[in-house]
Amino acid sequence: MKKNLENLAEDGFLSENHNHDRLVQAFHFGEWVSFQSPQVIFWTEQEMRRFDVCDYPDWVPKSKEHRPDGYTRIIGDRKQWTLAFEVELSTKRTARYESAMQFYKHARQINRVYWLVADNYTMEQILRAKACVNDESFNYHVFIGLTDFKKNGWDAVIFNERSERVHTLRENMQEISGDFYRDLMGQLKGSSTVSVHLNKLKVLGKSKA
Repeated sequence: MKKNLENLAEDGFLSENHNHDRLVQAFHFGEWVSFQSPQVIFWTEQEMRRFDVCDYPDWVPKSKEHRPDGYTRIIGDRKQWTLAFEVELSTKRTARYESAMQFYKHARQINRVYWLVADNYTMEQILRAKACVNDESFNYHVFIGLTDFKKNGWDAVIFNERSERVHTLRENMQEISGDFYRDLMGQLKGSSTVSVHLNKLKVLGKSKA
């Protein structure tokens, strides 16, 4: 496979944290995996890590200053959206989040940042860092609770910086996408639920003769 790839800035492919990365997969790809469309494009954390910034797609910020867990490009009916996804399973110190907030404050190429957070304290730390860098954006950083997401997938509720209910993830994707979402998915919910993404694959060995 390597022979068919462009020159890589860094070799590798292994996961450093399987639980985190499976949640990233569920959060980043979601139900788009079941209903694939050329109007929805992904750029993963692994690709950010392995490729040189000059080889990033034009819609991805060409920077290694901060690396989210994934980007999605949605070519909607009225607008093209670049969405960043972050999965926070453990709370970091405010100072650790400040560099990420500085990056997002100036990366206006990104239309919205979705944070999957383990609890309210994690969200508070992220918002404290946002205040520390004097970021006054609104509805730019939005939050989904981990428990809600594991249970409800795309029907999990999104909250903004004021802890106000904005949409569900599904409603938000419908609004961003426009008519092509309805044409693609209709009224059906995808089969790529969170539990499907988190299901550990069983590897069966050959039986001994």
